[in-house]
Amino acid sequence: AELVRAKTGRINGSLIALIGINPFVVTLGTQVLVTGLLFVLTDAAPVYGVPDEFTVIGLGRLGPIPVAALIYAAVVAAVAVMLNTSLFGRHIYAVGGNRMAAALSGVKDRRVDFFVMMNMSVLAAVAGMIYVGRATASGPQDGNGWELDVIAAVFIGGAAVSGGIGTVIGSII
Repeated sequence: AELVRAKTGRINGSLIALIGINPFVVTLGTQVLVTGLLFVLTDAAPVYGVPDEFTVIGLGRLGPIPVAALIYAAVVAAVAVMLNTSLFGRHIYAVGGNRMAAALSGVKDRRVDFFVMMNMSVLAAVAGMIYVGRATASGPQDGNGWELDVIAAVFIGGAAVSGGIGTVIGSII
Protein backbone atom coordinates (compact mmCIF):
# COMPACT_ATOMS: atom_id res chain seq x y z
CA ALA A 1 0.00 0.00 0.00
CA GLU A 2 2.86 2.38 0.75
CA LEU A 3 4.34 1.79 -2.71
CA VAL A 4 0.92 2.64 -4.15
CA ARG A 5 0.97 5.92 -2.19
CA ALA A 6 4.41 6.84 -3.51
CA LYS A 7 3.31 6.12 -7.08
CA THR A 8 0.10 8.04 -6.45
CA GLY A 9 2.23 11.01 -5.41
CA ARG A 10 4.11 10.78 -8.70
CA ILE A 11 0.83 10.66 -10.63
CA ASN A 12 -0.66 13.54 -8.62
CA GLY A 13 2.50 15.59 -9.06
CA SER A 14 2.49 14.97 -12.79
CA LEU A 15 -1.19 15.89 -13.17
CA ILE A 16 -0.67 19.10 -11.23
CA ALA A 17 2.72 20.13 -12.62
CA LEU A 18 2.41 19.06 -16.24
CA ILE A 19 -1.29 19.40 -16.97
CA GLY A 20 -2.15 22.14 -14.47
CA ILE A 21 -5.10 20.53 -12.74
CA ASN A 22 -6.03 22.06 -9.37
CA PRO A 23 -4.14 20.22 -6.57
CA PHE A 24 -7.24 19.95 -4.39
CA VAL A 25 -9.22 18.32 -7.20
CA VAL A 26 -6.37 15.94 -8.07
CA THR A 27 -5.78 14.74 -4.52
CA LEU A 28 -9.45 14.22 -3.73
CA GLY A 29 -10.01 12.51 -7.09
CA THR A 30 -7.14 10.09 -6.63
CA GLN A 31 -8.24 9.45 -3.05
CA VAL A 32 -11.63 8.31 -4.30
CA LEU A 33 -10.03 6.23 -7.06
CA VAL A 34 -7.51 4.49 -4.77
CA THR A 35 -10.13 3.87 -2.08
CA GLY A 36 -12.41 2.28 -4.67
CA LEU A 37 -9.59 0.09 -5.94
CA LEU A 38 -8.77 -0.99 -2.38
CA PHE A 39 -12.40 -1.96 -1.79
CA VAL A 40 -12.34 -4.08 -4.94
CA LEU A 41 -8.93 -5.67 -4.27
CA THR A 42 -9.69 -6.54 -0.64
CA ASP A 43 -13.39 -7.34 -1.06
CA ALA A 44 -13.91 -4.56 1.51
CA ALA A 45 -12.42 -6.80 4.22
CA PRO A 46 -9.68 -5.81 6.67
CA VAL A 47 -6.22 -7.29 6.23
CA TYR A 48 -4.67 -8.88 9.32
CA GLY A 49 -1.20 -10.13 10.09
CA VAL A 50 1.02 -7.14 9.44
CA PRO A 51 4.81 -7.64 9.38
CA ASP A 52 6.69 -7.31 12.66
CA GLU A 53 8.52 -4.24 11.34
CA PHE A 54 5.22 -2.37 11.19
CA THR A 55 4.36 -3.39 14.74
CA VAL A 56 7.72 -2.08 15.95
CA ILE A 57 7.09 1.23 14.17
CA GLY A 58 3.55 1.55 15.53
CA LEU A 59 3.83 0.07 19.01
CA GLY A 60 7.57 -0.16 19.74
CA ARG A 61 9.42 1.94 22.26
CA LEU A 62 12.93 3.25 22.53
CA GLY A 63 13.22 3.39 26.27
CA PRO A 64 10.14 5.23 27.50
CA ILE A 65 9.51 7.02 24.19
CA PRO A 66 7.26 5.46 21.53
CA VAL A 67 8.97 4.90 18.17
CA ALA A 68 5.99 6.56 16.45
CA ALA A 69 6.58 9.72 18.52
CA LEU A 70 10.25 9.75 17.53
CA ILE A 71 9.33 9.41 13.86
CA TYR A 72 6.76 12.19 14.25
CA ALA A 73 9.28 14.50 15.91
CA ALA A 74 11.90 13.76 13.25
CA VAL A 75 9.45 14.47 10.41
CA VAL A 76 8.24 17.70 12.05
CA ALA A 77 11.81 18.88 12.61
CA ALA A 78 12.95 17.94 9.10
CA VAL A 79 10.00 19.64 7.39
CA ALA A 80 10.27 22.76 9.57
CA VAL A 81 13.99 23.07 8.87
CA MET A 82 13.47 22.45 5.16
CA LEU A 83 10.71 25.07 4.89
CA ASN A 84 12.53 27.71 6.94
CA THR A 85 16.16 27.33 5.89
CA SER A 86 16.40 25.79 2.44
CA LEU A 87 16.05 27.30 -1.00
CA PHE A 88 13.43 24.67 -1.82
CA GLY A 89 11.39 25.73 1.24
CA ARG A 90 11.51 29.34 0.07
CA HIS A 91 10.43 28.21 -3.37
CA ILE A 92 7.44 26.40 -1.85
CA TYR A 93 6.32 29.56 -0.06
CA ALA A 94 6.97 31.65 -3.18
CA VAL A 95 4.90 29.40 -5.44
CA GLY A 96 2.11 29.25 -2.85
CA GLY A 97 2.15 33.02 -2.35
CA ASN A 98 2.23 34.12 -5.97
CA ARG A 99 2.91 31.55 -8.67
CA MET A 100 3.42 34.08 -11.45
CA ALA A 101 5.85 36.23 -9.44
CA ALA A 102 7.75 33.10 -8.39
CA ALA A 103 8.02 31.92 -11.99
CA LEU A 104 9.17 35.36 -13.14
CA SER A 105 11.82 35.22 -10.39
CA GLY A 106 13.21 32.00 -11.83
CA VAL A 107 11.45 29.48 -9.61
CA LYS A 108 10.50 26.35 -11.52
CA ASP A 109 6.96 26.22 -10.18
CA ARG A 110 6.01 22.96 -11.89
CA ARG A 111 9.03 21.24 -10.37
CA VAL A 112 8.07 22.60 -6.94
CA ASP A 113 4.51 21.28 -7.37
CA PHE A 114 5.78 17.86 -8.41
CA PHE A 115 8.22 17.46 -5.52
CA VAL A 116 5.73 18.76 -2.95
CA MET A 117 3.19 16.16 -4.08
CA MET A 118 5.83 13.41 -4.04
CA ASN A 119 6.92 14.47 -0.55
CA MET A 120 3.37 14.48 0.76
CA SER A 121 2.69 11.01 -0.61
CA VAL A 122 5.83 9.65 1.05
CA LEU A 123 4.78 11.24 4.34
CA ALA A 124 1.31 9.74 3.92
CA ALA A 125 2.97 6.35 3.44
CA VAL A 126 4.96 6.81 6.65
CA ALA A 127 1.76 7.75 8.50
CA GLY A 128 0.07 4.69 7.00
CA MET A 129 2.85 2.41 8.23
CA ILE A 130 2.58 3.85 11.73
CA TYR A 131 -1.22 3.47 11.71
CA VAL A 132 -1.08 -0.13 10.49
CA GLY A 133 1.64 -0.88 13.04
CA ARG A 134 -0.52 0.47 15.85
CA ALA A 135 -3.74 -1.17 14.70
CA THR A 136 -2.03 -4.43 13.56
CA ALA A 137 -4.63 -4.57 10.78
CA SER A 138 -5.87 -2.37 7.98
CA GLY A 139 -8.97 -1.98 5.88
CA PRO A 140 -9.82 0.04 2.79
CA GLN A 141 -12.04 2.40 4.80
CA ASP A 142 -9.31 3.30 7.33
CA GLY A 143 -8.63 7.01 7.42
CA ASN A 144 -11.73 8.08 5.51
CA GLY A 145 -12.73 11.54 6.63
CA TRP A 146 -9.37 12.34 8.20
CA GLU A 147 -8.51 14.67 5.35
CA LEU A 148 -11.10 17.16 6.59
CA ASP A 149 -9.51 17.12 10.07
CA VAL A 150 -6.11 17.75 8.52
CA ILE A 151 -7.38 20.58 6.33
CA ALA A 152 -9.09 22.19 9.33
CA ALA A 153 -5.94 21.87 11.46
CA VAL A 154 -3.78 23.47 8.79
CA PHE A 155 -6.16 26.39 8.27
CA ILE A 156 -6.74 26.92 11.99
CA GLY A 157 -2.96 26.79 12.37
CA GLY A 158 -2.59 29.84 10.16
CA ALA A 159 -2.14 28.56 6.62
CA ALA A 160 -3.91 30.48 3.87
CA VAL A 161 -6.28 28.78 1.46
CA SER A 162 -4.46 30.52 -1.38
CA GLY A 163 -1.07 29.27 -0.12
CA GLY A 164 2.23 30.93 0.68
CA ILE A 165 1.46 31.42 4.38
CA GLY A 166 1.66 28.96 7.26
CA THR A 167 4.06 27.04 9.45
CA VAL A 168 4.55 23.46 10.53
CA ILE A 169 4.29 24.40 14.19
CA GLY A 170 1.05 26.32 13.57
CA SER A 171 -0.49 23.24 11.96
CA ILE A 172 0.61 21.02 14.85
CA ILE A 173 -0.79 23.37 17.47
